[in-house]
Amino acid sequence: MGNHAGAILTFWFMVSLLALISSFGVGTALNMLFRRWWLSLVLYLAFTVYLLIAAARHMVVAEWVVYVVGWLGVVLSVVVVRSLKRNGYPLFTNGPR
Repeated sequence: MGNHAGAILTFWFMVSLLALISSFGVGTALNMLFRRWWLSLVLYLAFTVYLLIAAARHMVVAEWVVYVVGWLGVVLSVVVVRSLKRNGYPLFTNGPR
């Protein structure tokens, strides 16, 4: 593997990591603000429909990997928020703060 290929793999790894962290953070923040655990899933699903209509034929494998990693971040945020909500964490419950 040449130096150029290593740089490309490093780039896509870092972009995937950024997608995971960003989608997890945004999903958690949305779920915290609106107190709906399913909100980030619905928004990412809407993004999926848009992506499939607008750009699916033009995406390469690495871009699909970043997209799937973004889904993983959204699903992780839903799992974490539901867990925190079940445990009574005040930022995620519907009761008074």
